[in-house]
Amino acid sequence: MDTDQLIRTLAADNPHRARPVGFVLALALLAAAPVSLLMFFAELGVRPDVMTAMHNPFFDLKFAVTRPAAAGAMAGLLSAGLAATVYASHCTDDSPLFVATWYSLATALVTALGALLGSKLLRF
Repeated sequence: MDTDQLIRTLAADNPHRARPVGFVLALALLAAAPVSLLMFFAELGVRPDVMTAMHNPFFDLKFAVTRPAAAGAMAGLLSAGLAATVYASHCTDDSPLFVATWYSLATALVTALGALLGSKLLRF
């Protein structure tokens, strides 16, 4: 028996099938979202004048620009995560040391650059 045949035979004997990560994350989100909403409404609640406040353009703006450096850092972190995801589908180097070193350095650099640019460009 060759190695490939042995692997196929062992895999066929295993009744356990791993669930895809996306499925597990979706289940976690479905479980956590109601709990988070319950905690929000029980402890904080919606502000009493929310319907009036929604007509004020500054109400929307505070969601986009609460602190400029932090908003820029979050934008950098998000873009680094998306870029790493796209790049990972192309990169042939799967070494854990490569991934841990270069992905972390690139993410830190882009996040710091986002914080720096955010503090300069997003303040008014």
